[in-house]
Amino acid sequence: MKKPSRSPRELPLVERWDGTAESKAKLHKDAQAVLWAVAEELGLKKDEFRVRSNEMGPAIGGAIYLETRALRIWIEGGYGFAAWGSKPRDSSGQVDSYVIVRRYEDGKDVDYDHDLVVDWELLWDPKMFVAVLKIEGLVR
Repeated sequence: MKKPSRSPRELPLVERWDGTAESKAKLHKDAQAVLWAVAEELGLKKDEFRVRSNEMGPAIGGAIYLETRALRIWIEGGYGFAAWGSKPRDSSGQVDSYVIVRRYEDGKDVDYDHDLVVDWELLWDPKMFVAVLKIEGLVR
């Protein structure tokens, strides 16, 4: 994917996936732009990270990834998911998505016991998201 030309202040506000193919395609495109902004906020050069997505099948939202040498950050979109430790916001069947951050080394996930899971909307403020990663000791 080519780096978006938007500044973090102009990041798209993405509505939750509503189950349509059009909505899923927009979610994946916009979420990739947001992950590029997170990589930029982390101070990474373009050869130090990779952004990719997997739309998966029609029943779920798929996943969008940012991978570095030390971290894997991904947005997991499924039907009815909420951030761990939170209560579902409503029972209307609206899709909830969340972000998982896991230590990553040599192309493999490590340290499954200390995943950081947050509501995906935190990503839309890359500066705040990176501050949380620092507080949690996942980045310096």
